[in-house]
This record gives sequence, C-alpha cells and structure tokens, in this order.
Amino acid sequence: RPSPARAAYPESSFTSPYNISNSAAPQYENSQHPRLVWRRDNYLHAAWMEGSGAPYRYGTAYTRGQGTLWPLWEWTGRHDNPAYANPGVAVDSLGNVHVAWTSNPEPPYDIYYAVRTGSVWSSPANLSEALGPTRRSSFYPAIAVDGANRVWVAWQTGISDTDSDLYARSRPAGGDWELPAKISSSAAQDLNVELAAGVNNTIHAVWRNNSFAAKECLKFLKS
Repeated sequence: RPSPARAAYPESSFTSPYNISNSAAPQYENSQHPRLVWRRDNYLHAAWMEGSGAPYRYGTAYTRGQGTLWPLWEWTGRHDNPAYANPGVAVDSLGNVHVAWTSNPEPPYDIYYAVRTGSVWSSPANLSEALGPTRRSSFYPAIAVDGANRVWVAWQTGISDTDSDLYARSRPAGGDWELPAKISSSAAQDLNVELAAGVNNTIHAVWRNNSFAAKECLKFLKS
C-alpha cells in the first residue's frame, strides 16, 4: 500500500498572494466563489462571483493572467442578479473561454452561458429555460470541454423545497445546444455537481446526494 501523501508547507510551496479582483472600480467589493483553469498557452483563466450595492447585485467576472500580471477583469454578461452567480469556467483547445453562471433579476434563476472568442464575449444564452415555464430556480453550474471541443454544462434545478435534480446540456464545436438531459433524480436532493473531461471525449460527473436518510454521499456518472 502506498504511503500517505504529506502536505507541503505553504510557506515553502506558494508565492505571496496576489489580489486579482481589485482592478476595477471600487464599488465592486464582494468577490466570492472563484474558479481557475490553466491552459497550454501558460495562462491562468479565472472567473468568480462579483457584487456591488446594498443589497448586493451579482454577476460573473473574468480575467486571465500569469504570475502578478493580470489585466482588468471584465463582466461576462448582465450583473443584476440578487442570487449567487457561482460561475464555472473552461477553456477549449483553440483558447476560447467558456463560462456558465446563475443569473436573472428575479426567480426563477437560470443558468447562462457565454463564450469569449478573442477578446469578445458572445451574448449570454439561457440554458435552463428549456425546462419550461413552470421550472424552479437553477443553481451551481459546472462546465467542461471534451477532446472534440464539445461544451458540457450541468446544474441543479429545484423540484420542490426539499428536492432538486441534475440536468446537463452539450453543444458540439460550431453547433447548437442539445436539449437538457436529466442526469440524476432521487427522492431527495442531488446537488453540487462537478464535471471533468476524460479520454475518448467522455465527460465525468460527480455530485452530492442526500437520499440516504440524514446521511450524504457522493455519486459518479460517466457519459
């Protein structure tokens, strides 16, 4: 049996922290839920929930950088959401940046997606409204890109006050979004989904499930 891994001492393993979210106007002062990916262009791509005002209104901020060289962050779309944006970020093999987040000025909150090609963001697309006009709010999107540059987005949608199901949509490179597919449904909550791309253009999902009495477990699914 292999020996357990030993945690490295932070002071010997990491550089001093660098603030990448204070580069815009001072009224934006509530940065939360960061996500980070690295691509072979040696850039780090960061997205997070950014807010301002009282009460706070949130949106998704994005920037990319290296070391302490980070340009001004930018909005990926509207930023008038009173609920948490909780973004996900992924980058394809061509360097296009894909972001999914929660938005809407009032319930039901929906999952939005935009892609940054070059320096231009596409108009945000609402992915969860296809669930119908009686849908409840959707939250906590996860996003990944497979080896064929197909974009995958998964999220949780409320079914009742105590239950939520998981849905996923995908879009081939240069194509249109497929209809939402339910990837998990149980007698209790399925939530906090995460995605990862695997070999042979597979997508893997893991999530939290509350169906076993008062206990919680993690479940796994492969496309």
